[in-house]
Amino acid sequence: TDSERYFILKEEDDSRGETNIFYIDFEDELPALRPLLTRLSEKESVDIMDEKEGGLVAVSYKNGNNGMLVKIDPITPRAWQVIIPDYSAALLLDVKLMNEVIIAVYQSNRKQQVIIYDYNGKVLQAIQLPFGFSCSGFNGNREDKEITFSLSSYTQPPMVYVLDLVTFKMKPLSATVVNFDYSQFETKELEYFSFDSTLVPLFIIYKKGTDLGKPNPLLLTAYGGFGAIVKPGFDPGLVHFLMQGGVFAFANIRGGGDKGAEWAKMGRGVHKNNSFGDFISAAEFLIGQGYTNSDKLAITGASNGGLTVGVAMTRRPDLFRVAVPEVAPFDMIRFENFTIGHYHADEYGSVTDSAGFTNIELYSPYQNIKENVDYPATLILTSENDDRVPPFHSYKFAARLQNRRVQTHPVLLRVAGSAGHQGADKSFKTRIKEQADMYDFILYHLMLE
Repeated sequence: TDSERYFILKEEDDSRGETNIFYIDFEDELPALRPLLTRLSEKESVDIMDEKEGGLVAVSYKNGNNGMLVKIDPITPRAWQVIIPDYSAALLLDVKLMNEVIIAVYQSNRKQQVIIYDYNGKVLQAIQLPFGFSCSGFNGNREDKEITFSLSSYTQPPMVYVLDLVTFKMKPLSATVVNFDYSQFETKELEYFSFDSTLVPLFIIYKKGTDLGKPNPLLLTAYGGFGAIVKPGFDPGLVHFLMQGGVFAFANIRGGGDKGAEWAKMGRGVHKNNSFGDFISAAEFLIGQGYTNSDKLAITGASNGGLTVGVAMTRRPDLFRVAVPEVAPFDMIRFENFTIGHYHADEYGSVTDSAGFTNIELYSPYQNIKENVDYPATLILTSENDDRVPPFHSYKFAARLQNRRVQTHPVLLRVAGSAGHQGADKSFKTRIKEQADMYDFILYHLMLE
């Protein structure tokens, strides 16, 4: 801990789904490693942050809550004192402990808020960030009166701010220099009803002056898996797409964590098809509202998001002109047999029982390629050293799509050499080239008349 009084050791057993936490108190007469909390299940998530007045301050997502801050006395470690409760409408993303205050970052439907508390849990200040922006990198020592953090969005590169912890005022320190005006882009919040009448959040980004009353080239994406919270981040390729008159849309489909644990659960395991249904419903909504049409709609996603793209393009090829799945699993019948696939049975289901097999066979992209369908123009991106989603998924998917006489739209496979999952170990130059190829492919096909 910052005071150097405690040493914390966290032991995780993935095979059992259990966590043990041990500690040493160096103020004891005989300091020794002792158990603090043992055999914690995944539903009892605890992350020790630091020490305050002899107690250990921790973040917990116990029983699927959205994140709360507690104080743990090592003498009675199961009797927690709640400092900041969880909020049903907002997820706790980050916590920074200072000597006098606590800085917490929350997100709700992709809107972030920074709240500053004292150690009694009293709210001292709330800072609402603009929609579509995310903050990160809160840097400073415990005793500092000022800290720095960065703020960015899909269309605005990181800008560093200084936050005064006495007055709670923030001022810009430095910004990444770009050759375009990032204030020319607008963001619009939307909601749509999915196939089962579930209300799903969605937002679009476009250049000011874009006529949303006519069909525009539109790029739709989502993630929707593992309870992951996708935060906005600057994408220069997307800026180029928007400058060409394109519209970007992100759907908060079930399976992701942005709306809490229950939202994630409803897109997992036996409910996995909800994620894909939500994504297809988003496309139908955007077409139905006139933002785009099937000749101008492209979809992309990476990893679990790539699976979502694969399912959507094989299930409803009539909706899309272009599909770009990245490092995606496609042969879900055999996914469990390789690398870490068996660890994800809770997310995708398992073929080891008949009900699981039937459910997976229903959505697995590779198994659902039909011989008589001309699928959208497709660019499949993978990495040859990906040990999370082995590249053979992409090789097989590309080969099966390509080797059918009815396929007239191009199906291309792009393999990054000496790289891992989602760009691990890719050089900056390689990333830029891949991104350029992706947006070039999308724009070329969406701009065809």
